[in-house]
Amino acid sequence: MKSSHGISVKLIIALFILFSSVLINSCQKREYDNPYDEHVLASAWAPYDLQISDISITEKKLEWKCDASNVENFIIDRKAGNSEWQLNYRIIPAGTFETTDNDIIPSSDITYQYRIYATAGTRHSAPAEISINFACPSPFKDPRNGKSYKAVQIGTQCWMAGNLNYQTGNSWCYDNNSSYCDIYGRLYDWATLMNGASSSNAVPSGVQGICPDGWHVPSDAEWTILVDYLSGDGIAGGAMKEAGYTHWNRPNTGATNSSGFSTLPGGYRSIYGSFYYMGSSAYFGSSSEYDASYAWGRILYYDFDDVSRSYYYKDYGRSVRCLRDF
Repeated sequence: MKSSHGISVKLIIALFILFSSVLINSCQKREYDNPYDEHVLASAWAPYDLQISDISITEKKLEWKCDASNVENFIIDRKAGNSEWQLNYRIIPAGTFETTDNDIIPSSDITYQYRIYATAGTRHSAPAEISINFACPSPFKDPRNGKSYKAVQIGTQCWMAGNLNYQTGNSWCYDNNSSYCDIYGRLYDWATLMNGASSSNAVPSGVQGICPDGWHVPSDAEWTILVDYLSGDGIAGGAMKEAGYTHWNRPNTGATNSSGFSTLPGGYRSIYGSFYYMGSSAYFGSSSEYDASYAWGRILYYDFDDVSRSYYYKDYGRSVRCLRDF
């Protein structure tokens, strides 16, 4: 049978069926993260948010995320300094999103590189990648509470570039307002700062105190090394202070932050529970006591570019900067 235009009815029906089939298939929802679907981009089911945190100075934890279904394994390649890539350094089964590297040499001459893939059958996802020098890792995560900090190499020392914000013992947020801790860190009395350790003026201090693993509380002598490297206590404050007026009061004399130390004016807490001088001054503690009642510390001011070395009453709450162990 033919239509009035001479086209076979069977042909029309066949074309209709074919068109409908194509239309239905094109409208089916594709599993965007299905690693077995060859049409899905390798980047769509890749791991992401690869991060590294300290377990110890020679052992690190790697963590990542992956939302894809049907992944079989995660494969990690590793490169230390100028050596060749170690392929398949770790093979981690699906459902596990962390592993450790316990072969770390904390040297400023070695940068470690990692790349992680998800696998499914013969397919590999796109990689997540990270590079870090564990001698002065920046940023790094405190594994105790997951908070991240920047770090900065100044001369031979590696300093935290932000004030410690780890809640323990006698420690306070300025004005007991938790939002200030997010900016300025916590204020610690000396006993909490030391966490049971004895006074030390050694280089390094050897006092972990309340610092994360792989870091320590700086001694008075280590503070002096920093200040001397920045041309002495008469002008080092300018190189250490965050520039501008976002946190510091005007005139913020001499502030360039050329060292990257990024001092913020967190103020201090008195023995009577009052808080003073946020915006105007930064007060840091050390592992070195002056005598049974006082400890050595450093102060930076909004209206001077020097760094003041002075002793303070141990029950006062001060900011803490940790120093890297190496």
